[in-house]
Amino acid sequence: MVAARRRYLESGVYEPIAAGVWQALMDGLEGEAPYACLDAGCGEGYYPRYLRQQDKEGQLALIGLDISKWAAMAAARSSPDIRWLVGSNAQLPVPDGSLDALLCMFGFAVPEEFLRALKSGGIWVQVEAGSDHLLELRRIIYPTLKADKDVAQEPAAGFSLEACERIRCEISLTSQAQIADLLLMTPHLFRASAQGLEQARQLTSLDVQVDVLVKVLRRL
Repeated sequence: MVAARRRYLESGVYEPIAAGVWQALMDGLEGEAPYACLDAGCGEGYYPRYLRQQDKEGQLALIGLDISKWAAMAAARSSPDIRWLVGSNAQLPVPDGSLDALLCMFGFAVPEEFLRALKSGGIWVQVEAGSDHLLELRRIIYPTLKADKDVAQEPAAGFSLEACERIRCEISLTSQAQIADLLLMTPHLFRASAQGLEQARQLTSLDVQVDVLVKVLRRL
């Protein structure tokens, strides 16, 4: 899974999402740099690495956290200038009120723990799938699609919703291997029907929609 995630993300297909996160941070961070920024559920580190590349002035003190030691080890080998930790979003290994920003990229959000770890006025950037995200692939691998989630949810206690940007674009997956990597790095591999997975394995290319929400929540 770690290797599949690296191959897929390093191909650049999700760069519009990474760029949206960078912009959300630059628009939302307050006070003086450096800013302590933790990616909760960083995987093999694509998004922290992207942020480091954009951060020409050294404004961000980046931390990547993942529950998988294999993911954290892969990230550490690729970018030793970023601090990488093994741990759970349910119990972040950082002191109370120590973070200026916290990212959660398609991951397991724990609002109470995020509230504890963020400074007053700090921001939580939550990235989640929109209703059309990977729609073309989901139509192939599932017999039926679930109803759309309610995207207009109230912010968690202790936070205010400051911004919500929807990023939409179309990407082209150009090989069976790339489609397989996408499936392997997501829960879809374990939820899809056997017939749907077999159909996906026959594909050699596929155009799919990217549809994500980038929410910025500020700690009160």
